Amino acid sequence: MIKLSYTIPEEHKPFSGIETIEITMFDECTVEELVEGFEKFMHSVGYSTDVKLDFYTEDQQQETQLEMDLTYDRNRKTYNDEEEVLGGC
Repeated sequence: MIKLSYTIPEEHKPFSGIETIEITMFDECTVEELVEGFEKFMHSVGYSTDVKLDFYTEDQQQETQLEMDLTYDRNRKTYNDEEEVLGGC
């Protein structure tokens, strides 16, 4: 069982009828369900943003790094080609 819990601070209790907020998730839940549960928990304790949490598997992270490396290499080659052309002037 995974439990997320928030206890209202003492100084806020006079202004709220809520003492604690808890969300309990199954141990067998998927990563997507964990992320969704965390988003709902954060929203329920007052954090409301347009930020969407996301996650990457290790394979996806490696693919993203490879794409970034290839883009860097392409940009470096273009920069070096321009430097060679300008250096010859």
